[in-house]
Amino acid sequence: MTIFVLKIKQEMATQELPNISIELLKQNIPFTGSLQNDFLTLQTIDEDEESPMDLFMHPSRINAFVFLLCLKGKMKVRINLQEYTIEPNMLLFNLPNNIIQSVEPPSKDFDAKIIVISQEFLQEIRFELQTSIPLYVHFKDMPYIQLVPEDITQLLLYFELLYTENNAADQGQKKDIIRNLSSATMHKTASLLNQYLAQNSPPTPSSMSRQDAFFEQFMALLSQFHRKERSVTFYAGKLRITPKYFSGLIKQVSGRSAVEWINDFVILEAKALLKHSGKSIQEVAYELNFPSQTFFGKYFKRLTGLSPSEYKIK
Repeated sequence: MTIFVLKIKQEMATQELPNISIELLKQNIPFTGSLQNDFLTLQTIDEDEESPMDLFMHPSRINAFVFLLCLKGKMKVRINLQEYTIEPNMLLFNLPNNIIQSVEPPSKDFDAKIIVISQEFLQEIRFELQTSIPLYVHFKDMPYIQLVPEDITQLLLYFELLYTENNAADQGQKKDIIRNLSSATMHKTASLLNQYLAQNSPPTPSSMSRQDAFFEQFMALLSQFHRKERSVTFYAGKLRITPKYFSGLIKQVSGRSAVEWINDFVILEAKALLKHSGKSIQEVAYELNFPSQTFFGKYFKRLTGLSPSEYKIK
């Protein structure tokens, strides 16, 4: 644990946000089972042991999808610079591009089931991405939902079965078993979450699978290129569709414009760099591919209401 925290501090000293892989998680926190570097299950640890959240004293990214089902106790985290209190019956869903930070240690009675899945493994189990698009849109702005006890009971059955198989000895078919159980768990989770959204969100027009696929590709491109590219034309070109069609498609699928999505990603990155990287405003402007510090300052203030220097000392 100490070695990894030191690594985090060293990476912060080099002015980069640490990107934490499943491999590094396995090396530095108590885990109950893993499948290579694709899949990891975690149980609540004893009070005498260090918390896994100690790894996230500084803003970091987990290069995987994380499902955390809170059963007891509380934990405060900051996700994309917004603070949340995770309480019993909450399901937290962390996306790979999110910036996460521990605000304070979990309570002594904190009890949770945690599953960590690599992006590659999620694709391998053929989890249909079009069913996850509305969930992605929701969790980008609100990374948790509150489940009713009946839903918790159902979800725990899937989680427990995954935990059992993931800890079992490998007799040649372990990966196939985990792959199929993971697929069933993801679809069960998606079903519960879609049910939650239907009950707690205004209805939206259903989207065609082709449109959903375009939106998913846009999210992937945005995660990859938002530090350098802010042009709708660039992303439309990558998808080989016209900017007009691209803009209308993104608005229809997500309820938000492509420009809003681009700005969100850029501003989130800018805020994290201004607050935590130690870089000057000019260096942040350069890293985010703005032509000048002045241009970056106007862009930042237009979207946040604060100048970069005001935000930096806020």
